[in-house]
Amino acid sequence: METGKVVFQRLIDSFDISQIVGDKIYPGAMAEERVFPAIVYSIQSNPVANKDMANIDRPRVQIDIYSQAYSEAQRLSSLCKKALEVYGDTVHEITVHWAELDSASDNFDPDLKLHHVQQGYNFITLW
Repeated sequence: METGKVVFQRLIDSFDISQIVGDKIYPGAMAEERVFPAIVYSIQSNPVANKDMANIDRPRVQIDIYSQAYSEAQRLSSLCKKALEVYGDTVHEITVHWAELDSASDNFDPDLKLHHVQQGYNFITLW
């Protein structure tokens, strides 16, 4: 999906995010080695065509942040919000008209000793 390209590029291009997770930004599911911290993103999309035949997408984007340290998970949460809440940006010839965080939750898995922050974003993209 087109919005996935935008999400990946915005996250990987963030110097601060890259300093923490390196290249551990995955579409759909985490890599088998499960090295933390890491970010997983998934896209739920419903593309529509408007009267001018331009492709418009209004996807729901889910970001899952995993870290063994609470403070690191919270820092990544803030950095993801900063990277993804955009208005009028173009990435890979895809224009993001609007992207905004609309939900977030914090969880902790005591067996894995792992903090998990989940964020939900709404996007409007044009390609």
